[in-house]
Amino acid sequence: MFSDPHVSTLPAFLPGVRTYGLRLAAHAAFGGPDGSESYGDFLSFVMGDAVITLNATSEVHPFPAATERRTLARLYRRAQSAALEVAKLAPRDGR
Repeated sequence: MFSDPHVSTLPAFLPGVRTYGLRLAAHAAFGGPDGSESYGDFLSFVMGDAVITLNATSEVHPFPAATERRTLARLYRRAQSAALEVAKLAPRDGR
């Protein structure tokens, strides 16, 4: 069971790319007599028709921002590569 939920925005981690970031923080009633804080970070960007989202969950402390930034950048590079591969396979005569 969770209590005291709080939602906040996260900064854009990919310069020049429209990204969206939210953090959900709540007090978890399990994990000992005092419970602990739980965090869920949701970072997204759009590539073509797809919305790519990185979800990171953690207890006690938020997931490290540097790790989220590196992982999101890696996902973005992979999405770019995949988009290029799809473009190579697309018919060139407009069909």
